[in-house]
Amino acid sequence: MNKELVSCTGLGLFLYAWYQSQITLSMSPYLVGGSMVLGSSILWALEEKKSVRNRIMLVTKNLKLGIKTDEKMLLPRITHYHKEEYGWKFILAVPPGLSEKKFIENLRGFETTLNSEVEIYERHGKIHMKVYSHELPTKIKGGLMVNDGTDRGE
Repeated sequence: MNKELVSCTGLGLFLYAWYQSQITLSMSPYLVGGSMVLGSSILWALEEKKSVRNRIMLVTKNLKLGIKTDEKMLLPRITHYHKEEYGWKFILAVPPGLSEKKFIENLRGFETTLNSEVEIYERHGKIHMKVYSHELPTKIKGGLMVNDGTDRGE
């Protein structure tokens, strides 16, 4: 879904409601504002989901987390994702021969790219990733920003 479609959806809701109920002009600003807020909320949720998903796939590609065959590189693919109260949950199908060990070895690459704490584990032959919505806890140590080991803020 693109931005133009979401904007049209908000405007469409306004026009439909106005047509159906013959809303007076004095109520129009409230309806326009509500339609814009609804359209913006839908767009923000879609963009956030797309952004996290795309960045996870970018990390797997850049770090070559896949299996090289004669023709090409077989990369993991996201089979399921959904919003949780802590952030996002992703489930990835991996090519045969690739284990969660490679993902855990590259955990910091995921955390840095997503600017979030990430938990990785394997279940039923698939890689599960919990991407927490809070930013990485950091402190300066020797001129470098490092994870300070604090909890997830739960």
